[in-house]
Amino acid sequence: MGVIILTYIPMIVSEFKTDFSNSKNFFGAFSEKARDDKTFNEKLIRNFREHSEHYFLLTTSFDHRDGKKNDPIPITLGLFMMAVGIYLPIYFYRKEKSTKHKHFLFLIPTWIIFFFLLTITTSYGLRPRYFVPIFPVPFIIIGLFLICMDKKIPKKTNLVTALIVIAIAFLNIYGIKQWFTNNTLSQTEAIDTYRNYILQKDDGITLGQFERSAKYILKNTPESENHALIWTKAEYKQPLQYLLSQERPEVDWDFVAKEKELYGQEYLFALNTVSGGFNSISKDVKSHVTLEDEEQFGQILMMKLKIDYETKNTPPEPAKEVNPDADGGKTERLFWKGVL
Repeated sequence: MGVIILTYIPMIVSEFKTDFSNSKNFFGAFSEKARDDKTFNEKLIRNFREHSEHYFLLTTSFDHRDGKKNDPIPITLGLFMMAVGIYLPIYFYRKEKSTKHKHFLFLIPTWIIFFFLLTITTSYGLRPRYFVPIFPVPFIIIGLFLICMDKKIPKKTNLVTALIVIAIAFLNIYGIKQWFTNNTLSQTEAIDTYRNYILQKDDGITLGQFERSAKYILKNTPESENHALIWTKAEYKQPLQYLLSQERPEVDWDFVAKEKELYGQEYLFALNTVSGGFNSISKDVKSHVTLEDEEQFGQILMMKLKIDYETKNTPPEPAKEVNPDADGGKTERLFWKGVL
């Protein structure tokens, strides 16, 4: 328990400093991501697949073989783990005399079943990060399985334990090596990023690539300029703005999404993946700019775009009034320097 609390200190501090905004957004996502075009049975089947794959992923660092979304290996082993995680605690509970141990045994199947029921409606929108609440569960299940083996076949328990531990360790070490290899290669070239599990998008963009992109923008923004326009995907705005503001806080780094926001400026910087490039820029912006310069930083393609004469000289229509108290469900990102 102490290890879990220590690991979660940054999250706990962030929650207290932001009025538990992440928790509110987390539980809110379960209703926002629900798919109304799918039947309950379809969602239930998909939820079994998602949970089985993620139990396997948490244990081995692999979810499925490349190109095989319905890979039978992780699904079968993951379902087996879930079944063991429900059956063994109940089996041990009936024989256990210690109240303290009974409470723990009761917790495991409750933990598994509750989280499974919670995610049924959003099973088509789940990502690895949604499984943070059950990170310890697969390893507890393995521990219970080994205890059961020790009771049933004590002479072979050491061998079985060694084989399981070696297999899990090997797969995780290999997975970590692959992850670091991908990150290294992504600094200089566009690569397959199927092993990037954290971000919603599998673009494999690292801090080093963002830093070089920020330097490109800073180099191409005159010292006299106090306002610059940038187009990029929503998930890249905060890290890019943070890096730019650290170097030149006096500049208004304005992220745009619509034509009217281009008024009064000569240039627009665009950050996109190499695979997306200029063609994947939103139509409302792309049709009013021309590509003047571009430079690749690993997975990132930085572009300097010239805004056409008519767009930059045509004042936009007055904006509609909005509620100043509405934050659109966004949460301010908290940094350690804001806490200490």
